Amino acid sequence: MNKNTVIGTLLMCALLFGYMYVSQPSPEQIEAARRYNDSVARANAESVVKEVAEAVTADALIGEDATAQDSAQIALLDSLNNVKLLQTYGTLSDAVKGTEQKVVLQNNVIRLTISTKGGQIKEAVLKRYDDYQGDTLVVFNETNNDLYYTLNTPKGSFNTDKFFFEPVNVTDTTATLRLRASDGAEFNFVYALTGPDSYLVNYSIQTRNIEDMLNDRTVLLSWHQSLPRTELGRDFEGRYSQIYYKYSGHSTEELNSGKRDDENIDGRMSWISFQNQFFSTMFITNDLFIAGRLTSEPVKEEEDVSIIKRYAAENLEFELDTKAATQTIPMCLYIGPKDYYKLASMNDLAADFIGKQNEDLDLQDSFYLGWRFIVHYVNTWVVIPLFHLMDKFIPSYGIIILLMTIFIKLITLPLTYKSYKSTARMRIANQIPEVQALNEKYPDQADAMQKQQEMMALYSKMGVSPTGGCLPMLIQWPVLIALFFFFPTSIELRHQPFLWADDLSAYDAFLTWNTKIPVFGNHLSLFCVLMTAVNILYTWIMQKQTPSSQTMPGMKWMMYLMPLMFLFFLNNYSAGLSYYYFLSTLFGIIITYGIRWSMNEDKILAEMKANLKNPKKAKAGKKTSGWVARLQEIQREQERQMKKQREEQQRKLRR
Repeated sequence: MNKNTVIGTLLMCALLFGYMYVSQPSPEQIEAARRYNDSVARANAESVVKEVAEAVTADALIGEDATAQDSAQIALLDSLNNVKLLQTYGTLSDAVKGTEQKVVLQNNVIRLTISTKGGQIKEAVLKRYDDYQGDTLVVFNETNNDLYYTLNTPKGSFNTDKFFFEPVNVTDTTATLRLRASDGAEFNFVYALTGPDSYLVNYSIQTRNIEDMLNDRTVLLSWHQSLPRTELGRDFEGRYSQIYYKYSGHSTEELNSGKRDDENIDGRMSWISFQNQFFSTMFITNDLFIAGRLTSEPVKEEEDVSIIKRYAAENLEFELDTKAATQTIPMCLYIGPKDYYKLASMNDLAADFIGKQNEDLDLQDSFYLGWRFIVHYVNTWVVIPLFHLMDKFIPSYGIIILLMTIFIKLITLPLTYKSYKSTARMRIANQIPEVQALNEKYPDQADAMQKQQEMMALYSKMGVSPTGGCLPMLIQWPVLIALFFFFPTSIELRHQPFLWADDLSAYDAFLTWNTKIPVFGNHLSLFCVLMTAVNILYTWIMQKQTPSSQTMPGMKWMMYLMPLMFLFFLNNYSAGLSYYYFLSTLFGIIITYGIRWSMNEDKILAEMKANLKNPKKAKAGKKTSGWVARLQEIQREQERQMKKQREEQQRKLRR
C-alpha cells in the first residue's frame, strides 16, 4: 500500500466519523423518537385489536363455530386490556398481570411467607412462641401488615404492591423477588435469613438499568401495621406497645403509648421498630430515610378486641442512583422477641451488612427499661446481668425472683440498718424527760412551729438526725423502680408458671366477674392481694415504731391508704412484679425485726442522755448538723412569714 492510499483511507475515516458526530440526534430528538416508538407500539396494538374485532364479526356472521367466537372475544378483551395497561404503566405493563404465588423462607425459629404480588413479607411466624390462646405466634399477616414502595415512573407514580414479582434464586433461607420492565430494567428485593437460630433478615433493594424506568431519584416507603393482640392482659399489653426509632448519632426515642401520637422525621434515621409488649418488627438502614411521618394510635377494646394499636410509617423518603447500571441498598429486618442480649448481639451483624460499622445501632435500647441515667442503667448494669446469670443455672423463674430479692435486700442491708437505727433513735428519744417536757410545753397546734424548732435543736444535742432515715430509703428507690420496669418487659417470664400463676408475665386472677372496672379490670390477682396485705402489715409495724409526735395529722391513715391504692393500680400488672413486691416487703418485715432484736435500745438511750450533758461528743450530731441547720433555718423562715401574715391581718382588722 503506497503513501497516497494510506492518506486517502485516513481522510475517508475522518470524514465518516465527522459525519457521525455531526448527525447524532439531540436529546430532544431522542425523546421524540421514544414517543414515536410508543405511538407505533400503541398503533400496532390497536391494529391487532382491529383485526381481532373483524375476526369476531366474521365468525358472528357465519354463526357456525361458537367456540371460535368465544376464543376470539377473549383475545379481543386481552388485547384491549394490554393496550390499556401499556398506556397506563408503560414498560411495567407486563408486571401488572400475573398470578400470586407464595415463597416461604424459614429456619429453626422463624417462618416468613413472601408474596410475589408486591414482593414483600405477608406473614411472620415465630416457631418457639405461642400467643395467649396457645396458638403459634403470628407477629403479623397479610390482613394486618402492609408495606410497599412508591416509584415515580414516566407514566406516573405507582405502588409496588400493584406489580407481580418473579421469584428467582429461591432456597429455604434466601429468595430474590424480581420486578422486570419490558426494556430489561429491574427493581428487585433480596431476602436472606442470617443463621439457623437468627431472627435477623438481610434485606436489600437491587436495581439494574432503571434510568428509563424512573422519572427521578426519590422513592417513598410506606408501612402500615394493625398490631394484633398476643397477650392475656390486653390493656397491659397496650401500655407496653410503642413505636421506637433512632436518629443517627442520637439515643432512641418513642411515641406516646397511651394516646394518638405522631412524629415528622427531620433527620437521618437508623431504624424504626413496631412493637408490642414482647415482640418487635424492626426496619434497620444505614441512615437511609430523610423524611416521612410516624403515627401510633391505640385501638379501643369495644372497637376491635383483637387489635392493640395501629402503626404507620408513611412516605419514608430516600433516593436511588438512577444513573448507575447496578445498585444495591442493604437493609435489615428484625422480627423477633424483645430480648436485651439477643438484640445486643445483633448490632455488629446488622451493622456489617448495612455498612454502618462506625456507629453502634443500639438495637437493645428499642424498648423501655426506665428513666435514663438512673433507672435504665440500674437495669442494664445490675438487674439484667444478675437475672441472666441465675437463668443459666436455675430452671424456675419463681426461684430466680426469690433469690434476686434476697440478693438485693442483702446489698441494701447497710442502708436499711442505718434507716432503721435513725427511726429507732427518734422513737427512743421520746423517753427522755427533756423531750417529754417540750411536748408538754407546746400542746397547742398553733405553737407547732416553735415546738419544732426547739425539738430540732434538742435532737441536734442528742445526736439524733430526723433526716437520717430518709436518705438511705431514697437511695434504694432506683432499684425498686428499675424492677418495676424490668418485670413487665422481661420476655423470659412469658408463659412461665409458678405456684398457682400460669404466666408470670400476666396477672394471676383467682376471682373474675363480667363487668370491667376502669384501670382495675374484671378480676382480682392473688399475688397482688398478698402484696397488699403484707404492705398493710409493714405499715402497721412502722407506725408502731414512729413517735406519734412526729406524725402529721391525718398521715397515719394515709399510710394505710397507700397499699390499697397499689392494689387498685397493680391488679392488671404481671404476677412476677407483684410476687417480687410481696417478697420484698415480707423480707423487709423480717429484717426490721432482726435489726430491732440485735439493737440495744438501753445503750442508745444512755448515749443520747450523755450527749445532752456534753453535746460536743455527739458524733451523729456532727455528721448531720448541716442538714439540721438547714431545716431549722427553713422553719424559722416559715415562722417569720406566718408572723408577718398574722400582723398584717391584725392591722387590717384595726382599720
